[in-house]
Amino acid sequence: MFLRTLALASSLALVTGCSSSSDCPKANDPPTTDASVAQKNPLDAIAGTYTGEWTLLGVDPAGAPRTVSHWTDVVTTADPVVQADRTYLSCTDTMTFDGVAQPIVVTWTEGFLLEPDGAVGSRYFEQRGQVVVENQLASGIFSYAQAATSQELAQLGFTNVVDGGHVTVKVVTPTVASTPSASRASAPCDGPTPRALPKRPR
Repeated sequence: MFLRTLALASSLALVTGCSSSSDCPKANDPPTTDASVAQKNPLDAIAGTYTGEWTLLGVDPAGAPRTVSHWTDVVTTADPVVQADRTYLSCTDTMTFDGVAQPIVVTWTEGFLLEPDGAVGSRYFEQRGQVVVENQLASGIFSYAQAATSQELAQLGFTNVVDGGHVTVKVVTPTVASTPSASRASAPCDGPTPRALPKRPR
């Protein structure tokens, strides 16, 4: 397993709960993008603009750590939606990589799953049909795990492996201008070592 980050599957935001039951989206509420509804749910705490700095580490052929890529990004949120089982925002991430002139833009949705009684549940994000639940470790610190494709592992310097995954640790801190920021560094970590066996089709 590798401790690493992928901007393609992450957003930079704070987590909060609703202050009272009247502030929480209810399970029987119809889908809506009305701004007045957004003001009464926990999306208020994660809406905004976020900046981040990222370093992706891998290994060279000798197994020594190396920097694969470094980039900064700006995430913006918009269009709050409340549905029966979730409430979320649309997120747009503009990433600027070192040595790459043209920024890369990716999108996803992020918010909170709702319990059957309408209470706010787990924080999550969804991209390309994949729903990933985030685990809050402490205030402003979150972690989640995802499967890694053979292409991702090869980018990190790991080839001819059976399977692999990556764990993202996200740390969010407010800046003086009240614009939250995030910094994530990633590198191979202790844990199961990829086995030198033929690749298994995904």
